[in-house]
Amino acid sequence: MENKKMSFAVDTSSITLRDIMDRQFLELSMRAISTVDPNLNMTHFTKESLYKALPTFKNKPILGFFQNGDFGTHNGTERHDSSTGIDYWKADERILGLIRSEDKVEVVEDPNVKGLYWIQLTCALWTQYAYEQIKRLFDDALKHQQDGKGAKSISVEVDITDYDDTRPDKVLEIKDFMLNGITILGSQYGMAVTPAIQGAAVFIDD
Repeated sequence: MENKKMSFAVDTSSITLRDIMDRQFLELSMRAISTVDPNLNMTHFTKESLYKALPTFKNKPILGFFQNGDFGTHNGTERHDSSTGIDYWKADERILGLIRSEDKVEVVEDPNVKGLYWIQLTCALWTQYAYEQIKRLFDDALKHQQDGKGAKSISVEVDITDYDDTRPDKVLEIKDFMLNGITILGSQYGMAVTPAIQGAAVFIDD
C-alpha cells in the first residue's frame, strides 16, 4: 500500500505576552488531531491511530512562512534530485520551534463531547529567533480573547501509512500515520485558511 502525505489545518486559541521575550521558549499547548468523523477534507482518524502515532510527535518541528507581518500558508515546491532519483519538498517555511522530547503528547477525551478524542500536546517556539512571529501570534490571540476563537490556524502534516479507502461515503479512514511537522498558517490571497479539523486549538501558556 502506497503511503499518503496529507496536511490538516486546525484552529488556535489564546495567549499572554509581556515577559515572554525574557524566556528561552514560548510555551504552547495544542489540541492537534481528533476523531471527528468526517473532517472537512473527508478524512477520519480512528481512535487507535491516535494512540499509535503518539511516539512520532517527539522532536518534530513547528514551522511557519512569515512575510509582510503575517504568516502565510504552505510555501514550497515539489522537486526532483536527478543525482539520487529522490522526489522531495523544498520548503520555504522556517523552523520556529519544536515538540521537545520532554513535552507531553497524549490522547484525551473532549470534556464537552463524549466519545470525541484528541491528540493534545505541548511544544515551544524559540523566542530569540521568532520575535516577529510570536508578536503576531500574541496580537491575534488578544483580538479573540473574548470570543474564544484562535489566533491562527495550523496545519498538521502527516504521512499516512495505513488507511481504508472503501467507505461508501468516500471518507478516507486513517488507521496509522506519523507526524512530520506542524505549520502555523495565516491567510492566503487576503483570506484566512479554513481549518480542516474542526474545533482544534492552540494555546500559548502563561
